[in-house]
Amino acid sequence: MNETLKTILVETFWLLVPLAIGYLVNSLRTGNIANTNKKLLRISGEVNRPGETWLKFITANPQLADESELVSCGYVFEYRGAGELGSTLNKLYGPNLQIKTTMSKITFSYTYGDLSSNLILIGGPFHNSVSREFLERMGTSWPFRFEKDSTLVYTDPEGKLPTKRYTPLNVDEKYYGEDFALIMNVKNPYDPEKRVIFIAGCRSIGCYGGAIFLSQQLKDIKKKVPWDEYALVVSCSGDAEDLNARPKLMDTFPLNIHFDQ
Repeated sequence: MNETLKTILVETFWLLVPLAIGYLVNSLRTGNIANTNKKLLRISGEVNRPGETWLKFITANPQLADESELVSCGYVFEYRGAGELGSTLNKLYGPNLQIKTTMSKITFSYTYGDLSSNLILIGGPFHNSVSREFLERMGTSWPFRFEKDSTLVYTDPEGKLPTKRYTPLNVDEKYYGEDFALIMNVKNPYDPEKRVIFIAGCRSIGCYGGAIFLSQQLKDIKKKVPWDEYALVVSCSGDAEDLNARPKLMDTFPLNIHFDQ
């Protein structure tokens, strides 16, 4: 082997070594992050199996929105929330993650196969038929309710804690301002091995704020929430354009859900 060829091979080797090391470190890091955050979301099973759709978004249907709210907000906040959360999950779990984003049907008409995966429901029972069915199946074991004025109410099932009410504050008679979001992580009633992450705001901006909070604070949630099934109430504020402050955690609640068959 002549000296010129030897020199080229040596230089090529030392050029490729750091690239190979970087690739290996990044692969290990991605796998560790995926495994860690899988645990944070209480999701079991493979999270990056090629071709497997293991998590679906079902967002609110704008045809069910109050007309004045739709005109005011364009009902973009639920979709923006789904986009932000989807982007975060793809960064955490890698490019093989398959996410199917679906707008909820006006009436609930889904099959077992549609819903027997890890789900993220964005939008409350008034505007999302899947959320409505999901909450109805919780029956009396669900300690929350949304009132018609959009107030979120928590009632302790054991009667040991005082009732809590979270009422949004509109600004200039619009559907945004000071708002609250309910975030829940529970077993999927259609497949106990899968999870349902539920995000619903009292108003539209709350849906977005809840999704942003979950995207940004996932590791902090682990420190504050020791339970497998839990609910969070988050406060946020914003206008027709965006949030104007980082969402804040207000309260945490353990859940003990018994789904009606």
